[in-house]
Amino acid sequence: MITMKRLFYFLIITTFLTNCGGEEKVKNSLGKVKLENCRISELTLPNGWKRTEKYDYTEGNVQTFFYPDKSFVTIICGSLMSFESPEKKQVEKFWRQEKILGKMIIYGNVTKERKMIFDRAFDEMKMSKK
Repeated sequence: MITMKRLFYFLIITTFLTNCGGEEKVKNSLGKVKLENCRISELTLPNGWKRTEKYDYTEGNVQTFFYPDKSFVTIICGSLMSFESPEKKQVEKFWRQEKILGKMIIYGNVTKERKMIFDRAFDEMKMSKK
């Protein structure tokens, strides 16, 4: 017969083991996102973004995916818009800008620990679109 104490310990241990490393897996994995009104309909981005913003302008739109650690990915779907990385770069923060299928895709404010996963996403997008 299982006692309440044993059942309690079993539930605690099971919960701990199933949640162990779950957040880390999300932080270091890639996923597909759908884009609206853009020649590129789907992109590979690091998982874990928490919110998006979309700004429409005459020649297209700008879509940005924001992550909890303040990093972001911006996709410019249109013409006559450019992006300048900040002149005063923050210490230990990284930026990258690529043109894929004629669209400007930028990541910014990325920490050294997360740079590899953002680079992997951008490299995969470049390779899959060739």
